[in-house]
Amino acid sequence: MSFYIKCYLSAFREHRHWTLIALVPVMLYLLVAAVRVDNFLITQDFTYSGEIRIAMSHRPVDTLTLDALLTDPDRLFLDTFALSQLQQRLEFQPQIHELPTSQGLKRLAHGSMHLSSRPDSRLRLTYTGSHVHIGETMVDFYSQLLVQRVEAGAARHSDTAAAPPSFKPVGPLTTTGVASLWSAERLPRAILVFVLSLLAVVLLIGILDLSDPSFKSERQIARYLDLPVLGSMPDARQLARHLEKTQD
Repeated sequence: MSFYIKCYLSAFREHRHWTLIALVPVMLYLLVAAVRVDNFLITQDFTYSGEIRIAMSHRPVDTLTLDALLTDPDRLFLDTFALSQLQQRLEFQPQIHELPTSQGLKRLAHGSMHLSSRPDSRLRLTYTGSHVHIGETMVDFYSQLLVQRVEAGAARHSDTAAAPPSFKPVGPLTTTGVASLWSAERLPRAILVFVLSLLAVVLLIGILDLSDPSFKSERQIARYLDLPVLGSMPDARQLARHLEKTQD
């Protein structure tokens, strides 16, 4: 066994520059990942006029101003009753194969959903993330929820002297694919690709060494010829390299 290990180590030292080949699959993976769409921007716009009030689910008579909601949109996204309804809606979506848990959905709503004001009295509801079907479901759900809460808020905070508020979506939701140059999620995959590539190169060196029919020791020569070996010449390549160094 030690003889074969020595032979392999000798072959590995001779072909160690081949290990650079292991970097090629990693570079190809990172290049393909950089140009592939792996992130999605899903938006829904609204127009509004008048004094917008949003009903609060946990208080039957309280309302929230639009400015207050824009300051803290999690009061809409992380509403316990809303998250429960959203979880049920996701369960009935056949395109979604991996459903997030209740805590995972809460983190997803907090990190991926955004509410911002736009010019010309517009409001934009946005999802940013890698799950297109989940994102479209979430934007559609929160759009309907926001309209319902505005209507309920107007009923709770009715003022006959003022003009009734207007709040409605503008067109369908839009989905845009985005290719990001780098993502931290790619690092574990890149490491795995590099390790597998390196193992493949190491295995290739071993196969080439085993398939080499040349003698690798005096002992092999003696066994093959059934004659004692009185001496051997050194490796000519090493001798040539040594001579070149001495001449320099």
